[in-house]
Parts: sequence; C-alpha cells; structure tokens
Amino acid sequence: MRRHCNRGMSTMSIIELMIVIVIIGTLFNVALPAYQRYLTQTKVQNAAVQMARDIEWARNLSLKYEDNAYIALEDASNSESNHFLKIYMATAVPLPTGSGGSTITNYGTRDNPLLLRDFEKSGFGDVVLNFAGGYNSFAIGAGGMVYSGSPATNILQNMTIQASLREFVYSFNLTPSGQILFNKAEGL
Repeated sequence: MRRHCNRGMSTMSIIELMIVIVIIGTLFNVALPAYQRYLTQTKVQNAAVQMARDIEWARNLSLKYEDNAYIALEDASNSESNHFLKIYMATAVPLPTGSGGSTITNYGTRDNPLLLRDFEKSGFGDVVLNFAGGYNSFAIGAGGMVYSGSPATNILQNMTIQASLREFVYSFNLTPSGQILFNKAEGL
C-alpha cells in the first residue's frame, strides 16, 4: 500500500514559532506600560471627581441646614500625604432616618463627621489630596460661599483642589460661590 501525503498542508517550524513568540513579547512590552499609565490616570481623575461630588454634597448640606459645612483633609497616620476627606458641620445635625435611636451624640460635628472618606481604601490607591495655598480645611457657609479656615472668616477667591499620583495631577477650582470648574489635567 502506498501512503498518501497531503502536500497542501504545512506545519509550523520551530523558527516560525519563535518569531510569533518574539512578536507577542514585543507587543506585551509596549502595551503593559501604556495600560499601567492608563490605570494611574483613571485613579487620579476618579479621585478628583469623587472629591468634587463630596464638596458639592457638603455645599448642599450647608444650604439645607443653614450652617457652615467644613471640608478637611487628614491622614490618620499624620504622614505627609492626605488620604482622608472629612466633612462635618459647625453644629450637630439630626440623625438620618432609620438610625434606630442611635447613641451617637453631636452627629455631624468634627468628632462624629457626616463623611470620612478614606481614598486609599476606596479603590484610589496612593492618590494624594491637596488644597492649594497651604490650607488643610475650608468651609462652605450657610449662603454657599467658600471661606478659609475654621471658623469661617475670609472669603476665598479661588481654591485649587488637587488629586495626584506620581506624575499625574488632576485639579479643579472652587469659586467663592461654590462652583466647581475642572482644569486641564497635567501629566495625563
């Protein structure tokens, strides 16, 4: 019996396989840094947007309760970087409905803030938060105006608020009337 060979079919040689592996490796080496850069950029932008939402929420609270709302940056470890955003009122506010007779006293004040967001544990990684001008906190007054310090005394002109990670910086301005204006991102 004669054996029939399919001459139309070909197999891959070891050289061709090595060329395919080199091409895939090169593509991986190019794509991985770009993907990591994209992830870092997205973390910084999302942190800035979340901070803007929190500040807008604080402004709405100040208007609702006709009281000063304070926004402060803190870090529990007292290190150089700020990872916590704290929002509290000048005086206590009513407990939320459904809290079931909670024993929290002075709800909404500095000791029991309305919001204590840990940006590091909220999926933003090592993003650092900053208020320009050396401020650690500012206030939004009962009329919605933005003031420096605690107690709220001086109306701020424009406060720049930043979220940064490595070379990426994303910032927005808070106008004296409490309007949020996003800036062009740096390093993105």
